[in-house]
Amino acid sequence: MPNSLPLLIATPLATWERDGLAAALAGAGLPADDVREKGPLFWRFSATDDTPAGFGGLEVHDDLALLRSVVVLPVVRQHGFGDAIVASLENEARAHNCSQMWLLTTSARRYFERLGYQVDLDVPDAIRGSRQFALLCPPVADIMVKAL
Repeated sequence: MPNSLPLLIATPLATWERDGLAAALAGAGLPADDVREKGPLFWRFSATDDTPAGFGGLEVHDDLALLRSVVVLPVVRQHGFGDAIVASLENEARAHNCSQMWLLTTSARRYFERLGYQVDLDVPDAIRGSRQFALLCPPVADIMVKAL
């Protein structure tokens, strides 16, 4: 992991601006069925030189956050942008007074463990009732949490 994370510019995406997000998620094999719905918050992330870096989002459920749809564009992978996107979204969750960040993953368990997340099957009802948890993510997904 690099000593310092790349600097990013986060641009909130309105529901009508999410086509690029949907395309990036589809290209990465991630669910994109609900990205145009109101509720989940999504951002486009760019490097300070305006190079597109990726997307990410979260859902806020009371004092809990659900990390959503983190995808780094292929051209900038392996340069710390994923770590920077996750850190930015964790900060956003803190700004919403969230005490925990939850996520579901089918392929990135080791990556998120490196960032301080751990598997937890004792999922709060607020997260369990989210559309992402109930409908979009496969039942074999790892459920992970990190205290903020």
